[in-house]
Amino acid sequence: MSDQTLSQQVSLTLESLGDVRLESLDGVEGMNRLPAFEVTMLVDDPNLSLRDLLGSAAAIGLADDEGTSRRIPLIVAKASYAGMVGRQHRYALSLTSAFARLQHRRGYRTFLDQSAKDIITTVFEDADLSGDVVQWRLTEALYKRPQCVQYDESELDFVSRLLADEGIAFWHESDGEQLVLVLGDAPASHDPVEGGPFGFDDQSGLAATTSAFNRFERQFTQVPTGSFVREYDVRQPNVLL
Repeated sequence: MSDQTLSQQVSLTLESLGDVRLESLDGVEGMNRLPAFEVTMLVDDPNLSLRDLLGSAAAIGLADDEGTSRRIPLIVAKASYAGMVGRQHRYALSLTSAFARLQHRRGYRTFLDQSAKDIITTVFEDADLSGDVVQWRLTEALYKRPQCVQYDESELDFVSRLLADEGIAFWHESDGEQLVLVLGDAPASHDPVEGGPFGFDDQSGLAATTSAFNRFERQFTQVPTGSFVREYDVRQPNVLL
């Protein structure tokens, strides 16, 4: 029996600092949500400009002994000083996609005779999130909506609502250099997962030598089965009809 164990290498690179010493990392990625990573790093400089860190490019590197590697380009959404560790200084960063800026843009807009794709494209362009950072992989044409209103909601909530109504999912993909938002409406919209089958290891006490799932969970929860919506006069939004 081999006594080798599988090791994981994790790295953090910042646009302004290059490679830095990573102390901890905790992150979540998923369908129909923005990636969210919380990291702490240790540096010698006690006076890093937190303001300059905000919005700057960052990248998380993941690799293992099997030769698999992945680089996730992100941006810094939050930065804080978190004290000293020995002679070094700890900084805590929140990393996410550039599309997170849509959470901070909200208001009222009316779109006439446009499809959901046209509306969402306009929202992205106004937030300087267009071009090759967005990929549409649709199998069906979208109908034009006579009228569509963004009503006192963030642009992220507005876009998510339109996508859900059209049955379109979104997720992020990356070639290591750029994080791309992909929007698709069918299984064919997804690229195949690289590598072979991913096994299951119940962590029975032996040292792990390959990457594997080690736990599954099943969950049941109550959900709404209906809704009641009152009509509004668009000229007097606060007056019930």
